[in-house]
Amino acid sequence: MTVRLKKDYKLTPKRKAFIQARIDNPKEPISTSVKKAGFNVKNTYSASTLGRNLMQNKNVQMALAEHNELFESAIVGTVKDWKDSEVPRKREIALNAAMFGHDKVHGKATTRIESHSEVVKIAIDLTGSGETPPPDEEIIDLTDLDNSKH
Repeated sequence: MTVRLKKDYKLTPKRKAFIQARIDNPKEPISTSVKKAGFNVKNTYSASTLGRNLMQNKNVQMALAEHNELFESAIVGTVKDWKDSEVPRKREIALNAAMFGHDKVHGKATTRIESHSEVVKIAIDLTGSGETPPPDEEIIDLTDLDNSKH
């Protein structure tokens, strides 16, 4: 998809090419986008540094934000138009677009599993003498007992 911006952000041809590369492949390393845009860089480190600087540039940010708004409005429009469609494939597309939009706004859902274990040592005097026996050195980890069942 070729970038067509509504506003002139005073971008050089190489910056426009950088924006195009970011839009075409947003998950690729930023250094790759810099190289595809035709910037003369000596190595990947200098390409990454230049890319980070470009991403902080106000005009580059505004141009990317404009494209992002267009993309998001297309997603919202698809969801509105097709959510109640009689055609299952259109409903599926609408659902996928809605999930993408939700993830974009709220971030991807993640699962976090937390595990806690505690050791409790109980000494019971069954002799009736009233003396507490010395504690055993053996500690039983109850989590190991649970795992041995599986």
